[in-house]
Amino acid sequence: QTKKHFSCISTFHADANGDTHTTMRCLSCYAVALCTIMLAVTSHGFYDKGSDVIKLNHMSYIDKIENSKFLWVIEIYRVGCGYCRLLTPEYDALATKLRGLVRVAAVDVEQNVDVAQALEKRYNFKVSGVPTLFLLKPQVSSTKKKKIEYQGERKAHALYKEALANMPDNSEYVTSASLTKFKNKDALPLALLFTDKPTTPPIWKALSAKYKGKMRLGITSPQQQQLAQQFNVTETPAVFVVRSTDPQVDVPVRYTKALSVAAIDFFFKTHTAAPGAPPQSSQSVEEEQEAKKAAKSDRQGDETGKTTQRTQSTKQQDTQTQSTTKASTSSSKQKEKSSSKDKISTKDKGSAKQSTPKTIKKGDILGVDIPEDLEALKISELRSLLQQLKDPCNGCVEKSHMIERVRKYKALQRQAEAREKHARSSGCQKQNAKLKAKVAKLEREIEDLKREQQVLQDQLEKAMNLHEPRPESVGPRVVQRSHIVQDDGDVIIEDIDDDDEIALEEEADADEHVEIIHDEF
Repeated sequence: QTKKHFSCISTFHADANGDTHTTMRCLSCYAVALCTIMLAVTSHGFYDKGSDVIKLNHMSYIDKIENSKFLWVIEIYRVGCGYCRLLTPEYDALATKLRGLVRVAAVDVEQNVDVAQALEKRYNFKVSGVPTLFLLKPQVSSTKKKKIEYQGERKAHALYKEALANMPDNSEYVTSASLTKFKNKDALPLALLFTDKPTTPPIWKALSAKYKGKMRLGITSPQQQQLAQQFNVTETPAVFVVRSTDPQVDVPVRYTKALSVAAIDFFFKTHTAAPGAPPQSSQSVEEEQEAKKAAKSDRQGDETGKTTQRTQSTKQQDTQTQSTTKASTSSSKQKEKSSSKDKISTKDKGSAKQSTPKTIKKGDILGVDIPEDLEALKISELRSLLQQLKDPCNGCVEKSHMIERVRKYKALQRQAEAREKHARSSGCQKQNAKLKAKVAKLEREIEDLKREQQVLQDQLEKAMNLHEPRPESVGPRVVQRSHIVQDDGDVIIEDIDDDDEIALEEEADADEHVEIIHDEF
């Protein structure tokens, strides 16, 4: 480090002994290091090459995700986002924990805008903030995956539980009574797992997804005693290949090695590969499939190029030969017409009977007005109808042949109208069901609001009663009308004022009056 390349600031200070020390702070070194770190983060994102997170940095991943049999967990992030940076170690740990079970991927919304936009368009959502986490689950009925938004805790253990809960399970539960049906369902290789767990283990779910269409996986419990005795199972878990593609294997084969996805996968490949073919790793199989697709597309491109060249050359040859063949064909046609008029009529009848309507679009059929009474139409009108239907029926000579052809199109038209009507009615039914569900949901919300309102009203009344001032006692006021003059234990002498005596006499008269009224009643 020289002053030629770095500008440093030196600070001198003295210690207790009086010796001076120099503290060098190289600003350029700090700047270079900071820029290097930022460049590394922006060029590689948050996940380096050693990470188990799949980087979605190419458009080819869109179709790969769509056609995959596995569950995908996808994160959309941005390098400059602090929350994304906090999520990175948790997401990296999740990918390591789900290796071989679930595909964990991430896409940088700034570096790979096209991939993020393709995901939004394919699965009909909009990224409103980062980080965005969602799951793509394979569908059974269609090829399009089901998107599940994740709104839970941004921790590896929470994401792990959510991923395991949504893993596809293509295995079948086998009992002692259904083992024969399990074997005779088709000719695919079979595998069976004995486990005492109440649910399907994640390893078995992942293998059932990977071998879907190649091998059927069953699962059973050791409580199925007949099965356990038949396969001599004394402890669980136990994995068997019940039927193999290897002709030398005619009895169930037990797996005895480590219980991992990769090891069981290799074991299954030896029993699902073609006879005599060595087993391949999953990575080589995927690479081979991609290479086959690329070779096929290249071959198709070469064939289209060759066909275009051939068509151009044939067009030139045709233009040269057309002039020479016109004269000879015209003379031969005139001779054939004069000699084979009767033969043409019989051949046309046979060809008209054997010919079938051409396949045309539904819009073309529905756009043509075909009358009900075809017998009343003329031959010219029938021909115009067939031309509108893009089937001129050149082999049709008689009127009956044309009517038969038009009737077939009329039947197709009725079928198309019936399908369209059914589609409209089913669409209306679905819309009505959705509206009913919304109305029911709103009614439940209204009931909840009413209950909440009643609870709040009761609480308000209770609070008002607690704070209301208590009324004063309304009883008669006690007035001391006498005072004690003498109290010797046996006799108490009280001195009463004159006014008090009058009041006492009035009270006594009032009491007597009340008693008289009471007696009258």
